[in-house]
Amino acid sequence: MDDGGGAVGADLSIRPLEEKDIDELVEMERRCFDDPWTRGQFLQELASPQALSSFYVMLSGDLLVAYGGFWVQFDEAHVTNLAVREGWRRRGVGGRMLAYLLKEAAGRGLGAALLEVRPSNAAAIRLYKRFGFRRVAVRSRYYARTGEDAVVMMADLGPFA
Repeated sequence: MDDGGGAVGADLSIRPLEEKDIDELVEMERRCFDDPWTRGQFLQELASPQALSSFYVMLSGDLLVAYGGFWVQFDEAHVTNLAVREGWRRRGVGGRMLAYLLKEAAGRGLGAALLEVRPSNAAAIRLYKRFGFRRVAVRSRYYARTGEDAVVMMADLGPFA
């Protein structure tokens, strides 16, 4: 079992989400979030045109270690999901996945990225700030299951083009 220590190796690869990944994604989602997405929601994303919805997985060999996705909304990328498998956190995996998403969005000519994050998720907020995200609003009671607010953050995608 990996202890989570050390830096991200060069053996990581990123590819678009495939249906064969969904069961593992749902399990990771359940472990990472209080309001996890369902299998049906991920299947809907796969059925959406990639011009509107883009989801990617990061693999170490055959092991899914992270995933992330965004929706295209007008000229913005709305980052909907970003998760890293337990044991792989604090190794640069989340940053690498986020950088990939932002580069993909910038490559499509999108000008900004937007996301919501729990105010209690200090590690995620630190990560997002390192990538130029800034707080622009708060959505009250955004997370239905817990009633927690969401901090809305936005970043310019120019540096990722």
